[in-house]
Amino acid sequence: DGLSVGMERSWKLLGKKPRMIFVNRTDEDNSDYQACLDALKGKFGQSVVPIVAPVIDGNKKVTGIVDLLHNTAYEVKGGKAAGMKLVNAVKLITVAADMADEVETLRSELREAAAGSDEELMEKFFDTMELSAEDMARGLKLGVRDGSVCPVLCGSAVTGLGVEMLMQTILDLVPVATD
Repeated sequence: DGLSVGMERSWKLLGKKPRMIFVNRTDEDNSDYQACLDALKGKFGQSVVPIVAPVIDGNKKVTGIVDLLHNTAYEVKGGKAAGMKLVNAVKLITVAADMADEVETLRSELREAAAGSDEELMEKFFDTMELSAEDMARGLKLGVRDGSVCPVLCGSAVTGLGVEMLMQTILDLVPVATD
């Protein structure tokens, strides 16, 4: 439904503190992840960077999740991302050809955000125009810590879709309280 007043207020109160955004209810019929992402970028700027994207079939149903950091797609089974070492974990999927351009565009944004967080990564990025998943994770972690990067994930709190990926991302990118 777009940005809520609570979202805008929370953003303002956080200042430059580390933050992440979880776009909930991605699996509902009227959801539009891309429109929500565009609204977030329009309101909060280019620090907002997607870490995942939903795989949507022709019937506008979410059938999977693309992990943009590791360039991997997971099929959704029983509300959980298959392949995440869970009870329902069974299958990695390939990204459909019609979604490949969108995924590459989002990965490019992710690489740029990661490179912008560290001088060494910036030089490496400009030399090769590529960064490994480890380099991107390091850059994103630095960016989250200093408030220059705000990762965006999606899923559904009710069905559990994307929640495991959210938890893993928190462990991987969000600084501990002592930092």
